[in-house]
Amino acid sequence: KNSKKICKHLHLPVQSGSSRILQKMNRRYTKEQYLELVRKIKTAIPDISLTTDIIVGFPGETEEDFYTTVDNLRKSGLSQIHVFPYSIREGTVGAKADNQVDENIRQIRADVVKALSALKHIEFIKKNVGKIHEVLIEKHPDKRTGMLKGVTRNYLTVLINSKDNQLLNSLQQVKITKFENGKIYGELL
Repeated sequence: KNSKKICKHLHLPVQSGSSRILQKMNRRYTKEQYLELVRKIKTAIPDISLTTDIIVGFPGETEEDFYTTVDNLRKSGLSQIHVFPYSIREGTVGAKADNQVDENIRQIRADVVKALSALKHIEFIKKNVGKIHEVLIEKHPDKRTGMLKGVTRNYLTVLINSKDNQLLNSLQQVKITKFENGKIYGELL
């Protein structure tokens, strides 16, 4: 929580928001245990960026399982969701299952979760507007704007109002000033 060496970003894959599907995937946790872990982390580090992976359309996933997953993702406090439609991989539990979910349904479910992820990510970004962050300026100027790019400790890429290449590979204090057209802008302090 107080370490300056650890960034405030944690990728915590859940795979599904349905305990029934988690069990079918041979996961050793339930949705309740996952949500409790997320709650504890968010309580200890409120501004942390939490991301996850979700697989939709795992064999046997019903509409109820899927909507349980979506509901749990909505409540979770995650800042971004990486979603993948299930694909058969030889040698896995799912590959042997006879109740495969139709490919079109898998894609529709993935699109629903991608839309939810976009909303969660925008909410997270907006919570950071007006705040001061330590930013690692690690990327050369943006081709369109010429502004330097950097990453905050909580996993946000920011365009910074500077074109000074001497700042590359340095940590700088930056105030997030706005979120516009899918880009986050910051002012070097």
